[in-house]
Amino acid sequence: MADKRAQREQKKREKQKKRREAKQRARKELNRDARGTLQSAMKWPVGTCYLSQNWHEQGAHCHAAFVRTHASGRSAVVLCEVDLARRGIVDCKVDILGSEEHVGALMVQYSEQHALLESSAEQVVRVLLDAEAHGRTTGHTPPRAFGKARALFDGVDPEEAEFDVLVGSEAKADDGEKKGWFSKLFGG
Repeated sequence: MADKRAQREQKKREKQKKRREAKQRARKELNRDARGTLQSAMKWPVGTCYLSQNWHEQGAHCHAAFVRTHASGRSAVVLCEVDLARRGIVDCKVDILGSEEHVGALMVQYSEQHALLESSAEQVVRVLLDAEAHGRTTGHTPPRAFGKARALFDGVDPEEAEFDVLVGSEAKADDGEKKGWFSKLFGG
């Protein structure tokens, strides 16, 4: 009787080991596919991109979404939180989504949280790269995921963006003194 119990336990351990190995193989394949997909996504056409409605304000805290979409519907999506006043790129997520419906649902959800407006890919890339550069000048490094995001920007020229990006906080008065409304009206 003890012999049968030992055999059942041994069989159970073998099944658990096979399941564990199958899960590990699946995880390895998924990681390998994700890396390959991200590299191939650099060549996909640019999809619809978005910026927060306040991105054009001096030193704005805004959000950006950059999308590349394959003909099959798979999409590479970059979602960034941006601080144009000081820190630059605050948060960045890069993801591969399986269908255009997933991207649409994600953009609706993200837009409800951050009031996004459709924007050109060049403008989105310019905001992100200017924010990154400004953040570095103030001693802040972007999140590691932004390196993957930069790779997806390949082929998009930020110099073709229609508008300039206003980084930093608002400019101080020239002589450093606070001026009241009287001096502004009468130049005193």
